[in-house]
Amino acid sequence: MILGHLPCLIEIEVKTGSKLKKFEISERADGIKIKLYILERPVDNKANKAIIKYLSEILNIPKKNIEIIKGLKAKNKLIKISN
Repeated sequence: MILGHLPCLIEIEVKTGSKLKKFEISERADGIKIKLYILERPVDNKANKAIIKYLSEILNIPKKNIEIIKGLKAKNKLIKISN
């Protein structure tokens, strides 16, 4: 399970302007890597809003429980998921 117990923090890498919305998880020696592909570009905070919406759909968690706490203007983000 990605989340374990709530609240939790997850690190994701985001690729904006993708042709498809996609969510990838891969295992590495130092843990798991989560990569999120979204259609939106990082203009007027549209990409960050899309990230929260997409994670909400994938994880079946309300958007109000998902917060980007680090990396608002970067491709690597730290996300807080609460209950």
